[in-house]
Amino acid sequence: MTLYKYYPPNRYSLENLRRHSFYCRHYTDFNDPFEFWCNISSGIPDRNAEPNRFRAAVAEWGFPDGEPHDEEDCRAYFESLVDAAPDFQTLMDHVRIACFASAPDNLLMWSHYADGMRGFCAEFDDALVQKADERVFLTPVEYVEAPQHADSFVYAVAEDQWDFHGMCVYDHDRGAGGAISAPERDSYEEASLQAHANMTAIWRRVFATKPVEWRYEGEQRLLLQATDGGAEPVQLEIPVEALRGIIMGERMDYDYRKQLEVLLASQYPRVPIRRATRSADRYTIELTGT
Repeated sequence: MTLYKYYPPNRYSLENLRRHSFYCRHYTDFNDPFEFWCNISSGIPDRNAEPNRFRAAVAEWGFPDGEPHDEEDCRAYFESLVDAAPDFQTLMDHVRIACFASAPDNLLMWSHYADGMRGFCAEFDDALVQKADERVFLTPVEYVEAPQHADSFVYAVAEDQWDFHGMCVYDHDRGAGGAISAPERDSYEEASLQAHANMTAIWRRVFATKPVEWRYEGEQRLLLQATDGGAEPVQLEIPVEALRGIIMGERMDYDYRKQLEVLLASQYPRVPIRRATRSADRYTIELTGT
């Protein structure tokens, strides 16, 4: 998949290209006041006071009807996971964000983020961007009508099930024996994959959900786990070959275009350059070679 980043025509945009990097920012730096606006539940759910949370945790454990087979086993299992549940509130302060679009011809993105087609759009290889740092997580943003609910304890159960079933499959595949037989192998793998999908869904509710009004962006979000708290941005250096193309807006100033062309010729000589222009008969953006 290709990631598209729209840049305004300023020196910081050129500097990012020169350094082969992105600035990943704290969520409070963004203009959407609802960034990371999520209802978070934590701790072991009380069966009587929080029946929905309790059933969700039990279902994640592997009992789809939300009813454990043994109450004492359930209590012991849940207590074993208390310290494994992530502290989403703390993680929010340690996460940094870089934003990308899903399309190179998005009229509103050219207008809002590339200064009315005076800037440019850079195309990046998502796999190479993700490999730049093991702390990077890429995910599409989900656009919703209302703030979502995320349960850190259900996340802990899902993570434990992902790990347990995945290790059983791993041991089976390398001939180490273990708790599962050959006929059970596929069902264990399916359970592991489903648990991981559930973890990702919860993570996305916390860190990659926005109001529907932002849907036009089609955002692909890069999340980077910073080593420190606070709100300082983090510079993420990426491989030079991650840049796959540049699209210059047709209203770009001549002097700025020359600066960009010189930079590309010296550091990215093989990167193709295209031009974004306004269609003559429709309100659309057309992309052509330079």
